[in-house]
Amino acid sequence: MFYTFIKALSICFFFAWLVACAPSHVIRHTEALSRDYTYIDFSRNPKPFQHQDIVGGEHESLFKVLGFQGERFSVVLKSIDGEIMYFVDGDQILISNYFDSAEQKERGEEVEIIGQDSWFIISVYAHPYAEYLLTVTKL
Repeated sequence: MFYTFIKALSICFFFAWLVACAPSHVIRHTEALSRDYTYIDFSRNPKPFQHQDIVGGEHESLFKVLGFQGERFSVVLKSIDGEIMYFVDGDQILISNYFDSAEQKERGEEVEIIGQDSWFIISVYAHPYAEYLLTVTKL
């Protein structure tokens, strides 16, 4: 009975370890004086990328997402505290299906890569400050 318990416990720890060790979306992160840059690649992990943080004043967080022709992404920004602002920009992309849900404090849109490849940028900022949750999903 004791050995069965230990075996079951070790299986649970093994699966928890597998989930915790999933490859990160982040391929590079750099912090400058008033800008944070995070580079994201979905080929390493197809699950949605989520990032919760605080931004404000002159500080800006930039997320650069790598995409290839025909790929589509959903970008959703949820304000947890304060009024968060953002914009999406990039070369050879098409932005569509913008929505703004005031009751859920969410805004979002879809991005489609129309060129061979592209980095599109999600710039997040606030004044005076805001706490937010960014979710990027490869569709």
